Amino acid sequence: MHRHFNSRPTPFLSGLAGLLLWLAGLSLAIAAAPASGWRSLDDLRTGRIGYVTGMVFDGFLHQHYPEAKLPSFNNPSDLIQALKSGKVDAAVLARISSRAVVQVNPDLAILDDHFMSFPLGIGFRQDRDALRERFDRYLARIRADGRYETIHRRWFVDDPEQAIMPDLRPPSPRERYVLAVAVADLPYIAYKDGRYIGFDIEILQSWAADENFDLQIQALDFGALLPSIAAGKADIIADGLAITEERRKAVDFSAPYGEEQGAAIVLAANLAVPSANTTAERAAGAGLQTLADLARVRIGVPTGT
Repeated sequence: MHRHFNSRPTPFLSGLAGLLLWLAGLSLAIAAAPASGWRSLDDLRTGRIGYVTGMVFDGFLHQHYPEAKLPSFNNPSDLIQALKSGKVDAAVLARISSRAVVQVNPDLAILDDHFMSFPLGIGFRQDRDALRERFDRYLARIRADGRYETIHRRWFVDDPEQAIMPDLRPPSPRERYVLAVAVADLPYIAYKDGRYIGFDIEILQSWAADENFDLQIQALDFGALLPSIAAGKADIIADGLAITEERRKAVDFSAPYGEEQGAAIVLAANLAVPSANTTAERAAGAGLQTLADLARVRIGVPTGT
């Protein structure tokens, strides 16, 4: 004898299924929403983190946050616009650049400014060993005679937006080299009042004036710097370049001229509220405090640095 089973769901089962689906949707919404309780980057492992194409943060983020969505942008301006418009929840830049961005954007704030560090240098074409060695000797000279400190103070200690770039020209240049740069932001390189300015520009132009050669500057997106020098289209590249083993495959670096740290920028409204006293208050009022707190949010980063 065969029993007949009604294939139509009972009202109870239909209601239960609907409830489960509703709860599942609610849990997904909670996980994806920019909640105020994020405390570590681990909370953002499924979020969106933005960076500038070609920057050193690319490898770091992909290695440490493989489940996050990591959109890249051609330049810092596009990255910051994405942050402000809600396309990303955090933007990763060099710390010094992040401070400059926050200074002119009161709606933004630095979340974490020490999650990684890296040495900086000038990049040279791999068949320009003699030129790189000349620069290294020059860098050692200006460190010894105090000129490096003067340049460093102008762009990193004092307000770079108020810095007056000296007029540095070789008296009668006997050589010419192509310098490719990414015009991103101060203190490294910017274009203002019809001329290139910034720490990297002043260091290189003072070297050129000192040794009587000309630098022909070409502006590129950051992500195009390494391909440009690898293809022989540039002799030198600059813009706060992080020295990494991966990049050494395509370019020779000078001796390090400094060190930089990575920083994450978020909307100021998403920063933690430090005055909460109880567990309930902290759960309800806490915001973003460290880069780890972005595991479930969206973070933007400039391409290439």
